[in-house]
Amino acid sequence: MSKSIGKVLGGAFLALFSFASSGQAELIVAVIAPLKIGTPFAAVGRQMKAGAEQAIADVNAERMIHNAAAVGRKLDPLVLQLADDDCQVTLGKTIANQIANQGVPLIVGHFCSSVSVEAGQIYKANGSLQIAPFSSMPRASSSSTLFRLTGTLSSQAGLFVSFVENLVQGNPDLSASTDVAIVVDRSPYGEELGREIAQQLKDAGVDTPTLPADDPKVFTLKENTKEAALETATELVSWGPEVVFLGGYHPEMDVLTGEMKSRLPNAKLFLSDANVTSTFVNGAAGTPSNPPVMIHSANPVPDLCGGNPAPANCAVKARIATRLGAGVDVEPSALFTYAAIEVWAKAEASQPDLWSVGSTLESNDFPSVLGLVGFQNGDTNDQQFLFFTWIGNKLTSFSP
Repeated sequence: MSKSIGKVLGGAFLALFSFASSGQAELIVAVIAPLKIGTPFAAVGRQMKAGAEQAIADVNAERMIHNAAAVGRKLDPLVLQLADDDCQVTLGKTIANQIANQGVPLIVGHFCSSVSVEAGQIYKANGSLQIAPFSSMPRASSSSTLFRLTGTLSSQAGLFVSFVENLVQGNPDLSASTDVAIVVDRSPYGEELGREIAQQLKDAGVDTPTLPADDPKVFTLKENTKEAALETATELVSWGPEVVFLGGYHPEMDVLTGEMKSRLPNAKLFLSDANVTSTFVNGAAGTPSNPPVMIHSANPVPDLCGGNPAPANCAVKARIATRLGAGVDVEPSALFTYAAIEVWAKAEASQPDLWSVGSTLESNDFPSVLGLVGFQNGDTNDQQFLFFTWIGNKLTSFSP
């Protein structure tokens, strides 16, 4: 039996070292997520927690087998410590300082890009290794201590811009008559994504404005509230664009999506990757006749798990589903969190120096539930984003 003195307490992370009853050290893996029930991102936190718990269990089972075989060096077990940042920058920085000061070898998180960026600076200053499953902001990368499992913000913007290019390519009349609106919230993630899309549209020569009032127009919420989202929706509807991109987080994106569906039913609606959650879909997207198009990395959750042999990841999906309980489907966030711990553990197993695992991640590819994972300057080698929609409570490939 092991004894751990790390705990979650009122959103703060108190981490010391943990030792098994045999005296063998346990390697602490800190997972920071929005965990408090009833908050806007609690469903994501629940998925991250389940994915992390299963990854720890699976890695430790493999390490027990390895150690019993007495081949190579003995591998230390992992112990999970959870912290709740509530997607708040101030709280995230407090937790980051506590974790970094304790010398935790792996931090997995944060969900919100704005928190990942600020906390990442603290981890970097202390030499702590962070793997961010979801953060897609460019300035959150290019670090020797920060690794990301999803593509960059510019890659995400590029997929949307390619759609607009293909829509109007070779048709000047259509280009002139197709208005493009980019709507973002006040988060650093949303604002930078909006700027990136607008710049790429201009660089591509698509829908280039000749007057300040021309499109592509970027609408920024006055503040991150439902009331501000409604006000922006009214302004947007009065302009009447044919293509709308929403970049930011729910619940504000919930409001905007609902308004667009009812008041601009023929507009083609796109949503940024932060909204690929069942909470968002059940709250706003539903199953409309003109479904919103979601942009996300390749979906690692297998759809059907019948047949012999079963598709890859089915066994992992089943174990995570058991942890989530009846009525809760496994979502991509669970497997991205699982993969973060999985690839780090494989790198650590091949590297006797615990504090050189980052260089091992940079110089090798590792098999995982996401496929083969490798990094360059902290960014995943797989920069591909795809179009999806949500049908039958499942993330489904979609061609807009």
